[in-house]
Amino acid sequence: MFCLRPNALWVFLLMSPLLWYLRIAPDSPPRVRPSASTQTSVYGGDRHLDRGERIARAALAYRGGRYAFGGRGPRAFDCSGLTQAICLQLGVVLQRTAAEQFTHGVPVPFERLAPGDLVFFRNTYKQGISHVGIYVGDGRFVHAANRKEGIIVSSLYEPYYAHRLAGARRMVPPPGGKRK
Repeated sequence: MFCLRPNALWVFLLMSPLLWYLRIAPDSPPRVRPSASTQTSVYGGDRHLDRGERIARAALAYRGGRYAFGGRGPRAFDCSGLTQAICLQLGVVLQRTAAEQFTHGVPVPFERLAPGDLVFFRNTYKQGISHVGIYVGDGRFVHAANRKEGIIVSSLYEPYYAHRLAGARRMVPPPGGKRK
């Protein structure tokens, strides 16, 4: 059976994608402590991470991956294919396109965004809801940007994304489903 010694546990924690991302992002805005309502989220969750945090952590693990228009993985993804694949890993079934995914889950005001929420953008390559990413905290989100950049972390405050931000949704477990 696999067992971690105390020193090995710290190395593991320091190398985890979410902690590594937060550690190397010195230009990110100051962290805001989540409110009590954010901590008791609609996800259910386990003792350590709620569903949203697990979605965010899974999304960060895809950084550096390839982009392909219409890609649904495992070798390359487009934006909605990435969100669909990550959410499916955690038991949330999403529609295929960003516009269809925009109808799923519960709307979230921007000031209440939490890791794992989907953020949607309009008028990127076509009219209407046309791009989606996964919020990871500190005003940043993971998304399959384009063929040149692949899967990257961007800031919601970049003028391109800030101007096109259309809304955010929180994914909820299926009715009567098990907590994950």
